Amino acid sequence: RGSPAWEATVALVYGITVCWGADFVFYGPTRNAPWAYPAMAVVDAMMGYGAIGLKVQIDREHPLYKIF
Repeated sequence: RGSPAWEATVALVYGITVCWGADFVFYGPTRNAPWAYPAMAVVDAMMGYGAIGLKVQIDREHPLYKIF
């Protein structure tokens, strides 16, 4: 636990739920927040970028605009 490989694997598991439409993720203890929050923001931003490619209008408060 706590290794970069573990964090990457768990971030992927959490991220796929966001791809499937989750808007709330149980990421475990608060000590996971430093890597879980940015990981979920990147997943959300990538989905927003994909939506733009499909001509879907996204809000200016979307994480995509906060990352780039």
